[in-house]
Amino acid sequence: MSSRSKPNGIASQRSFVKLLGGEYDLMRSTGILKRFYAATLLIIAILLLTCISIFYAIELLFHSIAVETTLAVFFSLLFICIYIFLLNTFSKEDRKRKKKLNFSDIIRIGFIAFMGFLIAQPLIILVYAASLSADVAHYKQQLLNTHTTRIAGLTEKETGKLAARHHHYNRQKQQSGTTIYDDQMARIDRTLQAMEIKTQALESAAARTIAANSFFLYRIKRVNGSYPLSGLLVLIIVTLFMLPALLIYTISGEHHYYRQKKALERKLISDAYHAFTMHYKKLWDQSVTIFSRYIDPPFNTIRKKPPVSGNTNDFIQKYIDNR
Repeated sequence: MSSRSKPNGIASQRSFVKLLGGEYDLMRSTGILKRFYAATLLIIAILLLTCISIFYAIELLFHSIAVETTLAVFFSLLFICIYIFLLNTFSKEDRKRKKKLNFSDIIRIGFIAFMGFLIAQPLIILVYAASLSADVAHYKQQLLNTHTTRIAGLTEKETGKLAARHHHYNRQKQQSGTTIYDDQMARIDRTLQAMEIKTQALESAAARTIAANSFFLYRIKRVNGSYPLSGLLVLIIVTLFMLPALLIYTISGEHHYYRQKKALERKLISDAYHAFTMHYKKLWDQSVTIFSRYIDPPFNTIRKKPPVSGNTNDFIQKYIDNR
């Protein structure tokens, strides 16, 4: 039983470490496996928080389980892939030549912090959901009152004119005792009734729209401006996002892991290039040589120097004097 469970445990550890593109055996032999394993566990925690955050944000926006699930999975995987890609850029072998943070490192660290800040917003809204519901309800009522006042203001001037004209016709009718003003008064009544119906329709549409809106941006603004502990929660989540980068970046570029990894990668490339050249010669002729403009193929980092041009005396000495 133990002989079977042990390989399974190692396989699971390998799977975890592969999230960061690391070499399990090298990490184990050089003593940094625990550091990468801790970073991987933090990434899994970040993935769970990202899923919860995006799912809740999309639920506030769309109110559809199918849309929420699809978009939450897609954006969560997208965020975590970008995050892992940024972490892998911290573990390059050329870090041994860097003594301080350069501009590229600052950009990467800033982007990771910004990702943590974005993921933190729906989470703090979720934490303060009960308190925010009362705030949002109060804000909706204020917004509805504002819209109702504005809608009434759209027809207030025209309604006043029609009411004044109706009053004038009614007074003329009472004074003259005739019915010649009844048509005008009836037409004004129909116009006023139509305007009232339109006003009620606009108010109902505004009320439905306001009631159906979750006011996601208002929640973010409210929770960041009126709840002091929300800033602490954001700081904790951003710190959680920064911890894996800190664990990886603090590994020295001169560490045995990076040196051995680079040596293995170079050997792998050299062996593949040697196998290619041998196969190429077998296909054509053993005397065939593969031309390269570089001294160190296949890495091609040092270009061959072009031949130095001679003068007239060198030409005469080589081709005329030596005949």
